[in-house]
Amino acid sequence: MTPEYIDATRYTHIFVAFASFAAPTFKLDAGGSDTNGYYQRVINLKQRNPNLKILISVGGGDVSSETVWRPMVQSAANRAAFVSGCISFAHDNHFDGIDIDWEGHPDTENATETVTLFADLRAAIDADAKSFGSKLLLTSALQPGKQFGAKWIAQSVNQYMDFGMLMAYDFAGTWSTQTQALTPFNPQQTAAYDIYQTMQYYTSLGVQNSKLAIGFANYGVTFTLLDGKCVMGSTQINMSDNAAPKGTCGGGSGIYSYADIVALQNTAGSQVNFDQASQTPFLCNGNIFVTYDNPASLKIKLAYISSAGYLGSMVWTTDRDTTVTDYISVATLGAATATTTPTSSYNSNNLNPAGTTNNFGQISQPSLLVLMIMLGVAVYF
Repeated sequence: MTPEYIDATRYTHIFVAFASFAAPTFKLDAGGSDTNGYYQRVINLKQRNPNLKILISVGGGDVSSETVWRPMVQSAANRAAFVSGCISFAHDNHFDGIDIDWEGHPDTENATETVTLFADLRAAIDADAKSFGSKLLLTSALQPGKQFGAKWIAQSVNQYMDFGMLMAYDFAGTWSTQTQALTPFNPQQTAAYDIYQTMQYYTSLGVQNSKLAIGFANYGVTFTLLDGKCVMGSTQINMSDNAAPKGTCGGGSGIYSYADIVALQNTAGSQVNFDQASQTPFLCNGNIFVTYDNPASLKIKLAYISSAGYLGSMVWTTDRDTTVTDYISVATLGAATATTTPTSSYNSNNLNPAGTTNNFGQISQPSLLVLMIMLGVAVYF
């Protein structure tokens, strides 16, 4: 989806992913993320929503921990170059803040230096505000799982960030050895690795819920079934490279955009199921298996987010079908934000499939809603 098609009235923040950087200078580089004036076209969304904050996300999966992130944080001079470059880059491109996205950050390595990086960024941003007149925001994407973060996340989020965003998705992918949920969430279960357990883990570290936004996946993960049986937890899947179905609207093998999901749902022979253990839907047609979120599973997650006092929600990423973003926007920010006609074609008449329950009350807390967008991954039409 090009920036012009984004309904800016539905979001409080939009993040543009990703600016990159590399040794030896550690200065930010737009690279392919600013093709065809993309940055300014996103900034222009403020004309429709003057309160919108637009940040640049730095890093992503293509920036190496070993050869880039670690050498940067381990050296005071390299950190200083990076911090100065982030602030200059934000101002030069009219961004409202900086989002740090160090993916694959191990818990036990460079924890002290990571805290120092956020402390340095906070100090530089505060100093910059005195001369610039307004203060840049500082955020970070945070990974699920106990292997990440115990030694640096709580202090960094609580003391130095404006807020953090828990990437509560990608619990399944092409690496999976069985069909499993992309975004499993069930407080009634004891799964060792799901969104609820991750949220509890962050709380145990001392991270303030009021400074965390919970991330949602605006896409699905696919598997190719060997036996055609539509079952969650099946090991009868094709694990060969590029064997997982690929959608028509962007993304690689194993990924369906939400528009692809809706198209498959509306295809003859499709079967939609709801998995009680993960509290998520899954969709099958022939040998295609898709795990994703729909309004029923979103309602369960959003109600808990509200009742537990989390800051709000984040969505990765844009799609020409707006089922996920429409539902989250109205639930998070209120119906008043839905000022345009939704482009969703999803049948969401039944928000609670048979056998599901929701004991978390109404979703009524006005809050924050972040949309992350990425040139090359976003859907174009």
